[in-house]
Amino acid sequence: MVFLGGKLYVANSNDSTVSVINTQTDQLENTITVGDWPSGIEADQNGNLWVLCGGVPSWTGSAATSPELVKFNPASPTFQTTFDFGTPDNNPSRLTINGTRDKLYYLYSGGVFEFSINAGSLSASPVINRYFYGVGVDPLDGSIYGADAGNFTSVGKVVKYNTSFSAVDSFDTDVAPSDFWFVQ
Repeated sequence: MVFLGGKLYVANSNDSTVSVINTQTDQLENTITVGDWPSGIEADQNGNLWVLCGGVPSWTGSAATSPELVKFNPASPTFQTTFDFGTPDNNPSRLTINGTRDKLYYLYSGGVFEFSINAGSLSASPVINRYFYGVGVDPLDGSIYGADAGNFTSVGKVVKYNTSFSAVDSFDTDVAPSDFWFVQ
């Protein structure tokens, strides 16, 4: 979910829409069609919304669709820019944005990927080549945190990376860490 301009934008997973809710009236104002299975949404420094859509994998029995990263301005949501990942069975996840709101990060294909909001295409290479279950970016210093869930039944781990993508610290967590929240 993202709060922007007095409205709450909600990515509806297992669907292909984003709901727009007026927070003054608690009423649904609009439903915006995006790619299949949206799983994350972020607002950038220009007021655009970015939606990470996982696509429909072939194992569902439905017609498979490729994952997409979709950008639109809330004032004209039907005009969208779409970045296609090109393969239906390798879903990106855990979309997050840095503190200056100009770089997106997501998990994909066993790594952490970075995407500048001004880029013309998706990166082919991860900035961190390690499988994580979650990723977060500290909005104050840009540190990147990766959540390693291990075997999902014992102690997990968080690895901290600097802005040059070098590991600088790690610590154990409870079982299956996945999400990060930063207090500013």
